Amino acid sequence: SRLANDLQIRLACSGVLWDGYSGVHSADLVPELMAFGGAKQERLNKEIGDVRARIYRSHLNCTVFPNNSMLTCSGVFKVWNPIDANTTEVWTYAIV
Repeated sequence: SRLANDLQIRLACSGVLWDGYSGVHSADLVPELMAFGGAKQERLNKEIGDVRARIYRSHLNCTVFPNNSMLTCSGVFKVWNPIDANTTEVWTYAIV
């Protein structure tokens, strides 16, 4: 559909790692986490449709200029606070 194509184009320009379950940092956890993700994916496909479900399982990076950034799949939200010309303080929050 046109909406799906428009959405994919906009997200492709925003910094998207499609179909990536981030947060899997141990090979021992891969089978369990992929099974969980697969079951969740089937439910999301039915509830919100294939395009939105694909966005959910992908890694989106975004910035709200000038000082906010998010990594949705990692569940990270950052606030960048300039202190002076050479120093920036960063506050990092976990989204749960």
